[in-house]
Amino acid sequence: MAKFDIVEELISADDYLKERDQLFVSLWGKTGLGKTWLACTFPKPIYLLSLDMKGPHGVVKRMLKRNLIKPNDIMITEAMKACFGDRIPIAPDYEDTQELWEYVKDWVEGITKAYGESGGTTVVDTASSMWETCDTAISEPIRLRLERTKKDWQRWDYQHANRGMKGPLEKITSTALNLVVVSHAKAEFTSKGPTGKFLYRGFNQIPELADVHMRVSAENVGRGKKPTNDDRFITVEKCREDDKLVGAKIYDPDYEDIANLLSGEIEPDEYNEEVIEEEDKE
Repeated sequence: MAKFDIVEELISADDYLKERDQLFVSLWGKTGLGKTWLACTFPKPIYLLSLDMKGPHGVVKRMLKRNLIKPNDIMITEAMKACFGDRIPIAPDYEDTQELWEYVKDWVEGITKAYGESGGTTVVDTASSMWETCDTAISEPIRLRLERTKKDWQRWDYQHANRGMKGPLEKITSTALNLVVVSHAKAEFTSKGPTGKFLYRGFNQIPELADVHMRVSAENVGRGKKPTNDDRFITVEKCREDDKLVGAKIYDPDYEDIANLLSGEIEPDEYNEEVIEEEDKE
């Protein structure tokens, strides 16, 4: 017998849309192209969990200097420093990683409890590091336990780590907070060596879980040349809101551009046909 009143658990479509209008956005790309900058244009206040030491430092410094944010618009936690204090391990073993993962989960629990009803944005920078932490913390003890019992365990079995990573993300998206996850890129290799292309690096379920999964890129980038805002663009690679937006490109993007693109208030600057073709193959 159900332990709840089903009538009270159902809400109208109109109430549902009002209650669930926050965004879950995934950004990925090479270092230095403006992923964190774009994340920091989302609705304030922003609660930023940095898994990479000094990861957002340059972005926050520039945004404050240019008066693009107020000091309390972005509240930052450096996970390693907050978790370990002055005993940050030089070469973390899996027990250190377990401790860090417990801290990450506690941080998410604390943020959602304190600010989950008041709105704003949670930024995870980077989700690549968060996934690696989660995977090691959850999977390594299982591997060691099975190793002692002489049972075979294949490294491609990620079910436990997958559930572990989804938990904190779904906890945030169940609240009034937007969620932006920032991920790294990795070089693509074949048997002949590097191809010159780059791939998404991180939790492989994020592109499916996010409302929109976008690559951050830049044109006119060469050795010794930093991209300007006009050079930067985003390309939609996955979109749960509207699959017709796959391949859409926007130059010099910010939060308003992304929100307006998803709502249909603006048209893309152009489309990337290669991304559309890749999506059609899938």
